[in-house]
Amino acid sequence: MNHSPELIVMLTHNDCTVKNAYQIFEQCKNTRAKYWGFKEEGLPLAQMEELFCT
Repeated sequence: MNHSPELIVMLTHNDCTVKNAYQIFEQCKNTRAKYWGFKEEGLPLAQMEELFCT
């Protein structure tokens, strides 16, 4: 069985989504990270939806 670590990237700081989360994701989305996450705090709903649907 192959057990390799999987990185989960959280676009947060101090338990809130960072303001430039979308830009960070765009710059890093082609890395080996398989999972991306963010919190409900820190961004307006429209920006969270845009980030989620990317």
